[in-house]
Amino acid sequence: METTYTESMRPIQMDMQGDVRRSIREASQIIAPYWPLDAFIANNALANLEHLPFHQAMRDARALGRGNGFLPLKMYRTFFTQQRISEQDVSTAIGDLQKMLALPASIELGTRTWLLQPVYTAWLCQEETHEQVKARQPERWEVIRRHLQAAPAAFAEAGRSGEGKESIPVSAEVTTMVNNQMILWCAAFLDEGQAGWSMPGREQGFYHCWKDLAGEVGLFSFLGDRTLPKSIRDLPDEANMALARSLQGLSRHLSAGTENDTQRFWTEQFTRHLAQLPGWASIIRWREEHPESLWQQRYPITLTDYLAVRLFYELTYLETSVRQPSRSTSLLTRLFTASTKEGEQEHTAELIALLVILCDSLQLEMQEIIDLPTTHFAQLLHLANAWSVEKQQLLWQKAYELHYRDQLLTTVRSHQTGKPETAATPRARTQALFCIDVRSEGLRRHIEALGPYETYGVAGFFGVPMLYHPFGAAGNLTLAPALITPTSHVSEVPRASARTMARQRLSGNALVYRWQLLIHTLREHLLTPFAFVEMVGGFFLFPLLGRTLLPDRWKQLQSTIVGKLLPDVPSEPSILTDPSEPGMSREEQARMVGNLLRSIGMTSHFARLILLCGHGSESENNPYASSLDCGACGGNAGGTSALVTASILNSPAIRAILAEQGTVLPKETFFLAGEHNTTTDEIRILNEDQVPASHRAELHQLKQDLVQAGKDNAGRRLLNLPDASRGQQNVIRHVQQRASDWSQIRPEWGLARNAAFLCGRRSLTTQRDLEGRVFLHSYDQSQDPDGSILEGIMTAPLVVAEWINMQYYLSTIDNQAFGSDTKLLHNVVGQIGVMQGQQSDLLIGLPMQSVMYGNDLYHEPMRLLAIIEADPERIAAILARHAHLHNLVNNQWITLIAYDAATTVAYEFSSATSWHAR
Repeated sequence: METTYTESMRPIQMDMQGDVRRSIREASQIIAPYWPLDAFIANNALANLEHLPFHQAMRDARALGRGNGFLPLKMYRTFFTQQRISEQDVSTAIGDLQKMLALPASIELGTRTWLLQPVYTAWLCQEETHEQVKARQPERWEVIRRHLQAAPAAFAEAGRSGEGKESIPVSAEVTTMVNNQMILWCAAFLDEGQAGWSMPGREQGFYHCWKDLAGEVGLFSFLGDRTLPKSIRDLPDEANMALARSLQGLSRHLSAGTENDTQRFWTEQFTRHLAQLPGWASIIRWREEHPESLWQQRYPITLTDYLAVRLFYELTYLETSVRQPSRSTSLLTRLFTASTKEGEQEHTAELIALLVILCDSLQLEMQEIIDLPTTHFAQLLHLANAWSVEKQQLLWQKAYELHYRDQLLTTVRSHQTGKPETAATPRARTQALFCIDVRSEGLRRHIEALGPYETYGVAGFFGVPMLYHPFGAAGNLTLAPALITPTSHVSEVPRASARTMARQRLSGNALVYRWQLLIHTLREHLLTPFAFVEMVGGFFLFPLLGRTLLPDRWKQLQSTIVGKLLPDVPSEPSILTDPSEPGMSREEQARMVGNLLRSIGMTSHFARLILLCGHGSESENNPYASSLDCGACGGNAGGTSALVTASILNSPAIRAILAEQGTVLPKETFFLAGEHNTTTDEIRILNEDQVPASHRAELHQLKQDLVQAGKDNAGRRLLNLPDASRGQQNVIRHVQQRASDWSQIRPEWGLARNAAFLCGRRSLTTQRDLEGRVFLHSYDQSQDPDGSILEGIMTAPLVVAEWINMQYYLSTIDNQAFGSDTKLLHNVVGQIGVMQGQQSDLLIGLPMQSVMYGNDLYHEPMRLLAIIEADPERIAAILARHAHLHNLVNNQWITLIAYDAATTVAYEFSSATSWHAR
């Protein structure tokens, strides 16, 4: 009788389940939650490794096959040649990192002593390959080679072994086999309405649904095993029990010594499996961490479910191979033994070249090299081996970032007032609050250049997190950063005078829904697609021609038709008429908007018009459209947040409560709501119909200036976009065409080239061109006596900026591993994400076209530089209260600088008690 994996198993202890759950939590650090496409926001793919130093997290991720964390050395040397890194940057970086990298400060050879920082600098700035070194210094090369041959083997191996986690060698055969199965099951189960035929039984949850379907005899085949359906049916009813059973089986096959460290073995196995399809694992983690999600409520799935199925397949592969030795005579050797070392000759050549260059830097004569005693050569060899490729990359990356840091600090210091900035004066024609998004920086500068305008930067949800229900929509929009779970509910309700239009809108919604459902059914049904094309294919010719030949004109026509069918209904937020909405009492509304105004120092001298300007993007045929919208609004456009906040601030009842709190808004001050289209740089006023007649002239002037500022900013942006020369004649027409062209792979650059977060008064950067690279958050320390405002900024907007920064960093550094490669091969799956081609992992980052132009980098991958205009002691106290924020700074995911505007001294964080003046 054949022995299957379900027989002869030891009873599973109940306390084992808790250990398994702990191991899953620990293993899941290698992945981060992935937001579905409809709410795709920036996220650090390695966010769960932020408790580690940056270089160690990059090393661990690479060891587990997640991808590279640094650019190739050749590219850094190209930056050096292009003067984007200077020799001084390299020298400074060596000094900053010398202790962390455990690099010796000096070396003694006989009676002579050398300080090594200039030696390291000279060596790193060499541009020669080892072939060029050999050709230039053949005699020294040969002498060093003979020394190396004579050296003890221990010297040659010193520093060779990788640091950190060991990669777990896995057969490509078993990995591919298990991955292919999991991709199919995950894509079918996680579908959110794209599939014509949905997977049956999903309401049971992933594990039970898989168990029922895969256990059907004759439906699914795996390795030709006829007993497989019965094995699946015999599995425990609970996923955690099945997972524990598979672990027991795997421990017998894969590790003879796991009894001594069982939990470590489990964690290693879970980590290995989660790292094999990090995209699918990441979205499952997001679903598990968002139980309020509609799709998670309907069709639940957990990492335990996912791992139970994966480990079952792997164990089945092993058991099948044991029963069929002819399939693999050395299965365990192929699956779980380290591969032979490769590249020995290449490593030796690089080591000799490094030693030659070190001897040159130390200015050793030829005879001195020949006469080097073994002990002295051993010192040189240890010194050379200390310079792993990873250390070189980290040092070059630091130098690259230092170059930009010094440039930005020079820009800030060049525009210094030397005295505290006064509050806004009544002479301001309009005050405008923009999102801190880097795309707002240029627009703000162009608006300020047109007259007495004052602009502020704040997170784009304007301090009012909410679940917003648009009129006639099927569900809610989450208008809040990912760090906040909103509990306030706001609905869009038609005004009493618009009931007829509201009924027409609802009728139009129903008609559009039925039409779309009919088309989707006819296209996806098994029997109707060919007949559907034959009957109505000709009707789609005109839209096809319009969208292809005249995309902007076709979109205008389409908008006109849709406007007739689905008219805009005059509406207002429900909280204005129904203060009983959950979490949105009038007191709560006043508290949120009061905090907003105080957080940016706007507590007096209000202008007659104040614009709250959210932002959103516009593009066609773009699965990643939400990534170009406002991350602070949950991947949605920010106009709605601006409109709700403006409505609250215009409410007499709210103003009365604010006055009691000390913030008096003049009766003549009116808050406008606007939305900045970041593709076209147009700003649309959303509550223009409510502006008092007394403000119409000022509104007219503002709209004219907004049009001009948008045109100026669009013209500047065009210089960095492909085909810029074609658009210079008619800038507005060109950007509108980009927004409506369904073949456009790059409607805009988004937040590419973001590099810094500057928190302080506007006087630090007014009319300074920051090249659209800086998140600008308004802050005035003089109006924050207890530091609570700065604490809110550092624990929310700063953290979100780091997420954005790291998503662009990783998507640029290794686009295939952390990005989503080229858009040309994208295949939208389940309306949740994209795959590459027909079957692949779920791609978790940005497309190549978002960070590169051809084969050249457009985004400059560097860690976020945070400059905060505040005392170091105040910042340090905030870091001490927030462990995650402290980890980001202390582990060098963020470079933090406290800036003193009065003295123009920048203090860079080194530790909680150590700040270095820069």
